[in-house]
Amino acid sequence: MVKIAFFELKGWQKEWVASSLKGHQLIFFEEPLKEKHLETIKDVEILGTFIYSELTRANLEKLPNLKFINTFSTGYDHIDLEYCKERGIKVANVPAYSQEAVAEHTLALIFLIARNLYEAIRRVKDNDFSIEGLEGFELAGKTLGIVGTGAIGSMVAKKALALGMKVIAYNRSKKEDLEKLGVKFVSYEELLSQSDIITFHLPLTPETHHFFKKEHLKYLKDGVIIINTARGALIETEALLEGLNQGKIKAIGLDVLEEEVELKEEPEMLYDIYRNKVDVKTLLESFILKERKNVFVTPHIAWYTKESQERLLKEGVENIKAFLEGKERNLIV
Repeated sequence: MVKIAFFELKGWQKEWVASSLKGHQLIFFEEPLKEKHLETIKDVEILGTFIYSELTRANLEKLPNLKFINTFSTGYDHIDLEYCKERGIKVANVPAYSQEAVAEHTLALIFLIARNLYEAIRRVKDNDFSIEGLEGFELAGKTLGIVGTGAIGSMVAKKALALGMKVIAYNRSKKEDLEKLGVKFVSYEELLSQSDIITFHLPLTPETHHFFKKEHLKYLKDGVIIINTARGALIETEALLEGLNQGKIKAIGLDVLEEEVELKEEPEMLYDIYRNKVDVKTLLESFILKERKNVFVTPHIAWYTKESQERLLKEGVENIKAFLEGKERNLIV
């Protein structure tokens, strides 16, 4: 029997983890790990945390039996990896858990725009069954440009191909598996000029900040649709507004906003510590783009499905089980 302490897990999450790790001594805390918890967990061998737990050298030094840390997140900058290397503490993360959910949400925004679903539903709720102005367009045969073909971008590409779309992509390196499926890799300028719909799936880094800006408007087809379910600051807001005013951009679907405070992980939005930092509703209400009839904004929920949350927990628990069996899985250190 191994003693394992979990932090930042709530309700059904605790129940799910407990049922998956029977036979071990499990301790659960809903709050992040802080110095005050160290005496209680001083003999634990395994830690499971989210991103707010303070896994600093000072705190880890007070856990002499600790052998393994699993973070229920992709990011791990809350962990002192150098100290873990010195101590021989293994650290694992969950590199991917929401690609299916985000890819589906991306397509949902595209369908909403292509078939004027928002306006159609609004009219019927007002007992208006007129169809004037609701003519849509089919996705089959249209060119979808995907900026970034990581796990999510690749998933979007596969789903779009299944719909009969032509898919082109821009990425730092070509993906042979996607090329075999029919995806054509092109330059960024070629993608902007050839696409009927452009969707962004890049991580936010200093290099990708404002990856799309005003100077890129000249490359666009007239009437292009822009989708962003990645990070708001990938796209310069002023460029979107100017593109709409010029008629270059026909419609926009967003799950993220440029002025949204920095998120390390999407599940961060579930925690009070995040919600206390920012009023997401106020951000959405004040954001100038939402006033435009052809701009559709959702409140950063692309990742938010039952399955993605379960996958996050399942992957973390599998990391722990692998360690207990002497196997390596998703190790950072």
